[in-house]
Amino acid sequence: YMLDGYGKIYQSVHLYSHTLKRVTEIDLLVVTPKKIYCIEAKSFRTSLEGAMHMEMWNGKTSKYLTKIYNPYFQNIAHIRALKKAFYDERILLPTIENFIVVPNSCRKRTDYRNTFKISELMTIIARDKYTGDEVLDVELFDKTLNKVMLDENSLWS
Repeated sequence: YMLDGYGKIYQSVHLYSHTLKRVTEIDLLVVTPKKIYCIEAKSFRTSLEGAMHMEMWNGKTSKYLTKIYNPYFQNIAHIRALKKAFYDERILLPTIENFIVVPNSCRKRTDYRNTFKISELMTIIARDKYTGDEVLDVELFDKTLNKVMLDENSLWS
């Protein structure tokens, strides 16, 4: 609905990460002719806190506080895996946006500027539709991603 045929959205994209030496999962990938957004989704309803350079962040939902690995760093590994998979297919991807997204009810306390509430993300993607040049063939991206991503069956074999 949000893209209105302008691009594609992928959920739970599994790729092999040479950096991590294991399979990694991209929570959400939004691909438009102008940009690729690699999104690390966090479900903390109360707060998400951490600095861009810190290894661990704090997430809170109601009364439970959880330490998590820095989602910015986590998403860098996802982006590297995606770029490597496409590079192996002889396709160089444009810059990929590293976004962290939280529920609208979440208070975000971080210096990482690409941390957004879900409603903010929708506004940014809609706005980006009208700025910049087209740098990506979405259909070619789709065809290549379907070739390089791991399916559920191969994850457990």
